[in-house]
Amino acid sequence: MTSLHARHAVVTGMGAVSPLGVGVAEFRRGLREGRSGVGLLDFIEPRMVSSVAARCGSFDPRSVVDSADQARLPRLVPMALAAAREAMTQAALDPESSLSLSRSVGVILGTGAGGIDFTLDQAHTAYATDKRTSLWTITNATHGNLA
Repeated sequence: MTSLHARHAVVTGMGAVSPLGVGVAEFRRGLREGRSGVGLLDFIEPRMVSSVAARCGSFDPRSVVDSADQARLPRLVPMALAAAREAMTQAALDPESSLSLSRSVGVILGTGAGGIDFTLDQAHTAYATDKRTSLWTITNATHGNLA
C-alpha cells in the first residue's frame, strides 16, 4: 500500500575521502580495480597491536582547513569537510551560500573510529609530558559530531 504523502529521496551529490583515493572518481576506480586501501604502517608505536591500517595518505588537510584548525581538530574533520564539499558541488549547491543550508539536506556519513588519532595524541600528552591536553579531546573522539 502506497501512501498518498510518500516522500522520495534523491541522491544529487556524493563525496569521498578514502584510502582508495580522494574524490568519488578515485574511490570508484579503486573499487573497480579491486585495490585494497589497507597496508603496512610506516611506523609502529609500542601501544599498537597491529601493523596494518587503512590510511588516506593522499589527502592534504590544508586543502580544507587552516593550520589553527588542524591543531585542534582530528584529521577526520577536514576529511569529512572535503567529502561534503565534493557532494555539494556535485549537487550544484554552493558550500559557501547560506541559501544552500535552508534546503532539505540529508547526510549519510561513514567512518571507522571517529577522531581516535587526536584522542591518542592527547592521551600521550596527558601521560608523557607536562603539557595541558586540549579541551576538544572528548568531542573530537566521536564521529557523530561530523553530521
